[in-house]
Amino acid sequence: MPLITTPTLSHIRAAAEWLAEGDHPNPDLEYVLNLMLMECLPQNPRELLAIVHTAAAPERLEPSQICGVLVAGPGNKTVSLTGCNRTTTETLLSLVQSRGCPQRIATSLPSRDWLRPRLLRNYQLQREHSSLIMVCTQVPPQGQGRWATPNDIPTLQAYADLRLLSNLG
Repeated sequence: MPLITTPTLSHIRAAAEWLAEGDHPNPDLEYVLNLMLMECLPQNPRELLAIVHTAAAPERLEPSQICGVLVAGPGNKTVSLTGCNRTTTETLLSLVQSRGCPQRIATSLPSRDWLRPRLLRNYQLQREHSSLIMVCTQVPPQGQGRWATPNDIPTLQAYADLRLLSNLG
């Protein structure tokens, strides 16, 4: 499995896009990558940043060629990782474990399910949280309308039922 451990800004950009557009949301990791892109985080040689990919030419890495991303701070105090499958996720965890015990891991829901059994074999989990993250965008200036209210529920339900019936027929 090809791995980039000294990514360029274009690699980091592709990884941030992969996270933002894919089925493996990890807002913590996405936030850190975006800070790196804005050059708000100083480079620290004790940090680990790794990108697993399928690209034949990694210098032209596209988001669709990324399989997993990992950022681990000094001493593994904070680790954020996400993989697109069990093998990739476990590979990233092995990189982390080679540096010692991870103290805090932020990951996506699918990756959590792949990581949890392996973590329990080697470590004691002190606590576990499921976070709810909301990603917002600004309403376009030409947009019109209003937010739905509870009074709109019957109309919205009737519309949904009508759409369902039209898709069945």
